[in-house]
Amino acid sequence: MKIGIVGLPNAGKSTIFNALCNAHAKVENYPFTTIEPNVGVVNVPDHRLADISKIFKPDRIVPTSIQLLDIAGLVKGASRGEGLGNQFLSNIRETDAIIQVVRYFVDPDVVHSYGDVDPKRDIEIINTELLMSDLEIVERNLAAKMKDRTPESKTICEFLAKILEFLKKGIMLNKAELNLEEIKLAKQYSLLTYKPFVHVLNVGEKDLGAEIKLDLDVECVPICGKMESELLDLDEQSRTEFMKEMNIRELGLHRLVKAGYRILGLVTFFTTESKEVKAWTVKKGAKAPEAAGRIHTDMERGFIRAEVVNYETLMKYGDIAKTREHGELKMEGREYMVRDGDVIKFYFNV
Repeated sequence: MKIGIVGLPNAGKSTIFNALCNAHAKVENYPFTTIEPNVGVVNVPDHRLADISKIFKPDRIVPTSIQLLDIAGLVKGASRGEGLGNQFLSNIRETDAIIQVVRYFVDPDVVHSYGDVDPKRDIEIINTELLMSDLEIVERNLAAKMKDRTPESKTICEFLAKILEFLKKGIMLNKAELNLEEIKLAKQYSLLTYKPFVHVLNVGEKDLGAEIKLDLDVECVPICGKMESELLDLDEQSRTEFMKEMNIRELGLHRLVKAGYRILGLVTFFTTESKEVKAWTVKKGAKAPEAAGRIHTDMERGFIRAEVVNYETLMKYGDIAKTREHGELKMEGREYMVRDGDVIKFYFNV
């Protein structure tokens, strides 16, 4: 899974990126510090890995991960190539979802591109540029397809004409009602406003724990990028003590991952083979062969069956043999839909 981090210059994108990845991307007080995307891999925190490992006692514990791209700051006019607009839009098309970092912190030493802090305006600027980019793509493709008289082109033209109306009204396509065939076409054209969004409100230290009321029609995950970066530089014990003193119940990373999983419709399953307990991610509704294919394509092609027990049941009995004795270790076939928390052993032909 690849998620792009976007925002206006000096919104704190690279600070958030560093906090999430514990990386060291360049952070400066001027626009376009990030030119080529910084890339980081974040391990997804999941307490179930440790619990399962207590039962299987593996040599290795391997969490699932998310790839993050810290993409160049966007400015008004990016859809027309302003700033690093073309490069920005090209990079964001490669992602599965978008984290939009919105500045809420006030710091006179860190200039704001538009003079003052206004989260609603900043979100509208970014969304407008994404809408304008999609509008240009849809109009260009619609004009080309209308010259083609095939039945397939007629279907595509109807789809493009439909979403053109949404875009002209300023409606993000991820809020538009599309059927399954239209969803496939939206993905085929890599339309930016169809991608799932998570909004991060980059708050200041004084805002931590305070109630934040904004006139926004999107859900925001408040994160203090500066504080998160400092926390990740501490050892685990010092971090725990500091979070307790500051009344921080959960790292921003954890909240952000949960939000990302929710909007992307993802579930996690676990394997316990080869002396390791490992977490894997698939789309909700994925069937057992597809999950096997996440491990290796040969396993999907040669899939025979899956031996499955859910995490909750495994914890209840505390032993894989006892789950089998109580008839809770199930043998599932090709049509089985993987559930979040499944512990699976795959059987397959090579």
